Amino acid sequence: MLTFTWHISMLGDVAKLMMALMACLLGYGEVGLWLKKQSRTANSWVVIEGNPYRHWMEVYAGEEYQLAVRFGLGMQIVLRFQ
Repeated sequence: MLTFTWHISMLGDVAKLMMALMACLLGYGEVGLWLKKQSRTANSWVVIEGNPYRHWMEVYAGEEYQLAVRFGLGMQIVLRFQ
């Protein structure tokens, strides 16, 4: 069974592939920021220390990934008007 992104990539439409990949880029970035924010609230169920997903959370909430998200948002706007 082919995945959605694999199927889109095989169509040969770069703009459609970029938009399909944006869901992952933007979604992970948003979840990473949300988890980071939640971990800083009092009595939160989101805990960074000792969390097996700590690295994941730090990467997707980190400045480098968030820079990629901002770049992706810019690409989304450019692709929309092509």
